[in-house]
Amino acid sequence: MKTPFTINRITTNFGIFKVKGVWCSKYKTIVSEDISSLQVMGTDGWVCLNHKSKDCAQCIDKLLPELLLQLKI
Repeated sequence: MKTPFTINRITTNFGIFKVKGVWCSKYKTIVSEDISSLQVMGTDGWVCLNHKSKDCAQCIDKLLPELLLQLKI
């Protein structure tokens, strides 16, 4: 079962992010394809990232474990 989630602010050692997507609450997993919106805090506010680009894939991969920690709480 896919459950929608929104994390309005998640602080990591590589940036501050706002994330929307879905996660599998039964198996407690998220994959990069489950992310529907990704923003990073820039100097002038939130900056939308192209979450479907190959350039952003590495950032999403680093972010996934942090997201799971937030969602399991």
